[in-house]
Amino acid sequence: MLMTLHGAVGAYVGERMDSLTLAFIFSFIIHFLFDIIPHGDHENVIMFKTEKKINRVIGLIAIDAVMGLIFLALYFSQIKTTGPHLYPIIAGIIGGVLPDLLVGLYHMNKKYLFRFNFVHMRLHELIKFRVPLKFALLVQIIFILFIWQFYHFE
Repeated sequence: MLMTLHGAVGAYVGERMDSLTLAFIFSFIIHFLFDIIPHGDHENVIMFKTEKKINRVIGLIAIDAVMGLIFLALYFSQIKTTGPHLYPIIAGIIGGVLPDLLVGLYHMNKKYLFRFNFVHMRLHELIKFRVPLKFALLVQIIFILFIWQFYHFE
């Protein structure tokens, strides 16, 4: 799933909570729930696990990173919240993307986070139904645009 979507959901969760700890925890948990939904990256997960065609996977990660930066720039250009009220939003975004960042750290070293990576990858495989990557990306972008309508920007 796009880290951009995980971050967008994390921002949404953070907007609705006064506690940065709860915003982080809920966004972290929601990340895993969203990863259970088939999202077209099954082949990429397999390639990432076996390190085949790693350049394609890195290319998709780079596109996602650019989309994430664009999302953050647009989001924070609209928001009027400042100071402590902003912290739960930031915590929600971090909690939403952290599981994927931890997987990336695991694959850089393969020394630490083995169990975390194992569980995270297994969640992607709970539902055996496969969707094409292009379709899944389109649905995720539409969901990001949909959730945008519910941000407070206060």
